[in-house]
Amino acid sequence: VRWGIEGDGGGRLVWRLGDEELMREVSVEGGKAFGGGVLTVGEETAPLQVGMVGETAYCGWLAWPRAWCQLGLVEVAGVAVPTGAVNFDDKIALLSASWDEADLVAGGQLEVTLTWQALAAMDKNYTVFVQVLDEGGRLVVGGDAWPVQGTYGTAEWGVGEKVNDTHVVTLPIDLAEGRYRVQVGFYLLATLERLPVLGEEGNVVGDTWVVGDVRYER
Repeated sequence: VRWGIEGDGGGRLVWRLGDEELMREVSVEGGKAFGGGVLTVGEETAPLQVGMVGETAYCGWLAWPRAWCQLGLVEVAGVAVPTGAVNFDDKIALLSASWDEADLVAGGQLEVTLTWQALAAMDKNYTVFVQVLDEGGRLVVGGDAWPVQGTYGTAEWGVGEKVNDTHVVTLPIDLAEGRYRVQVGFYLLATLERLPVLGEEGNVVGDTWVVGDVRYER
């Protein structure tokens, strides 16, 4: 769960699961304060409570001060990002990528097989892009398509479902010898906005992911 807070007053922001206090992160001592962080939860399905704790916590207009004021409830849904997977915006995880390096020939086709997992339900169909870049980071060739040869949009994926997705990239006939980088990502066709790649702390680390290098020799 990624979160942030902005407000005035005093007290501490607290996350609770039942009677258990999971995290006490932000102190608001007066004036305007900002805070944020990442809360890691297990497989519990009960709603998380988020609230303020303080000696003079007022939960409403003309209310008596209390030790705890609940600000809201947060339902935990979806599945956790598997260890070692690449996290695309808490929506899709890249579990693995593979190809046959012998397929890298000038004018030939490179088949890249990607295994995805749906981390949450999606209401949009994201386009996958597979790109081959030279050692200078310049795009040599790429291919864009919905998953599974355009037949299985991400909006149809079930939460936790794993999808094997093969993309075929046709290499240029004048492909030069050298090492090439293969990278992948997602974007929404209507806006061309890419899904960000998130690090372990929920921070954005990019909008593409390099799945490996290949070398072409005549």
